[in-house]
Amino acid sequence: MDRPPTVMAPVDSQKMLLDVGVKRAVDSRSAGKNVKKPQTFDGKEPVNSFLAHFEVCAHFNGRSDEEKVPWFQWSLKGRAQQLLWDLPSDQEMSYADLSRKLKQRFGSENQCEVYKLELRNRRRGPRESLSDIMQDVTRLMVLAYSAQTSEMWESVAINAFLEAVDDPDLALEVRRRGPTTLDEAYTDVAFVRFCENVYEDRSCEGRRSDSRHF
Repeated sequence: MDRPPTVMAPVDSQKMLLDVGVKRAVDSRSAGKNVKKPQTFDGKEPVNSFLAHFEVCAHFNGRSDEEKVPWFQWSLKGRAQQLLWDLPSDQEMSYADLSRKLKQRFGSENQCEVYKLELRNRRRGPRESLSDIMQDVTRLMVLAYSAQTSEMWESVAINAFLEAVDDPDLALEVRRRGPTTLDEAYTDVAFVRFCENVYEDRSCEGRRSDSRHF
């Protein structure tokens, strides 16, 4: 007698694809492929953002706490790298120790006054664009105060931006326009600067035209 055909249990195709995808990801990590490198940290960006990104990369790469240490050390650049030189040479530091030391040195709660001072003293560098100044002022505002904007936050940011542009006449004209946000102040500065350039170009053209009549 013929045996009845075997009835296969229904297969969840989505689950199968997910399992296959996870296996491939694990295999690729084991083979040293598709390794996500953490971003470097030089002390200028929020330290919590760096640590969060580092943890994501470490988790994806399947790093243990012991394996995180050399990766963490490699990620420190510039003034943040000085942290490694300040550590006791006769004491082995764990990943938890290193991340705690980094928070103590560059955490916003301990660095707010430093960032506020840097914000007050920020001035435009040679060939530095207005957009670069605005981005840096925004960065310092987040580090010195918070990422949560408010009317007071915008007021401090506007003043810091206009001081950083380092042009008193331009700053006075922009303040007369009454911008209420940093974005508006940036737009006003760019517009006033454009008008000044147009006026200067026309004045030069007028002087050249007058000189041809002599």
